[in-house]
Amino acid sequence: ALTKNSAYTNVVMLLIGINDIATSVLKDSTVARIQRYMNIAHGLGYTVILGTLTAWSVDQPSVDAFNVYYEANITPDVWVDFASNSDLNTWSATYFSDTVHPKDAGYRRMYQMVMTALVTLGIN
Repeated sequence: ALTKNSAYTNVVMLLIGINDIATSVLKDSTVARIQRYMNIAHGLGYTVILGTLTAWSVDQPSVDAFNVYYEANITPDVWVDFASNSDLNTWSATYFSDTVHPKDAGYRRMYQMVMTALVTLGIN
């Protein structure tokens, strides 16, 4: 469990969402909003971890295009590339509860990847 004195208390994890694709929000405006969040977090002394989009059974090509664009245009302290994980980059009933939201098994897999990212940052 994390406590107030834990090394993890100065880490923020941002997940970019499928809603931007579903509502046709421009990628540039999404990148600008994420950058503003990151600037605020950095200004408060936080380490920022960003996660790529996971699978979406409705429009996977759009997810893939967003992930490529985001990774090319945003520089967090570390990326957690959920899209590169075979359990999370293709929709399956094992890891997703509906067309987009992970179920417990999906979130456990995401947690494992985030913890690996924290170790990479030297936070453990």
